[in-house]
Amino acid sequence: MIDACQALGHIQLKDALQWVDGAVISFHPTKVIAAGEGGAVVTNNPDFAMKVREMRDYGRDVITRRQVRLGLNYRMDEMSAALALSQLSRLDANIARRSALVDLYDDQLKDVQEIKRIPHSGLSTCYLYQVHCIGVDRDLFRKRLLGRGIETQIHHPPIHLEPYYRRRFGYSDGDYPNAEAFGATVVTLPLFSTMTKEQVWQVVEAVKALVQDC
Repeated sequence: MIDACQALGHIQLKDALQWVDGAVISFHPTKVIAAGEGGAVVTNNPDFAMKVREMRDYGRDVITRRQVRLGLNYRMDEMSAALALSQLSRLDANIARRSALVDLYDDQLKDVQEIKRIPHSGLSTCYLYQVHCIGVDRDLFRKRLLGRGIETQIHHPPIHLEPYYRRRFGYSDGDYPNAEAFGATVVTLPLFSTMTKEQVWQVVEAVKALVQDC
């Protein structure tokens, strides 16, 4: 099984499935296909597909409806599925739209020395627009952007510093300094398929106005 949650549209699943039984795709609201929540498993292995269908429905056999294995209720509701299907035909256009917005961000922020974009390697669905804050108080920067009505997020914090992993494995600050340095400076700026150029300019204007004072 491979994690293709953020890669739908720029991953050759047919080729990848030669080596693994399946791939997981996410339909979280921030992804290129958004169904509110949930996702899908894709596979070309009939036995694996049958096992997934059983596990998503309390472990019931799809024919006899008898419980043959342990499972839970992982079924996507019909409305969410219809929403996801309606977006599938617009997948390429959505990715192209996101890519154009990323290019616009890059062009408008290229001379802002306090921010450096985290580049994508190879093909990308432009799922996020993340930047490093260089010599900037990242949390103060986010707070001031929010004061202007611009919400940002922090993705991919150092997992070893999450409460569960601290408690379970005894991790502490300083164990993985590179991950911690990354996590302390990265911020995700707004990016979504229906975002307009005017909204990008609004974010850029706020970033340029605030970043030097943080």
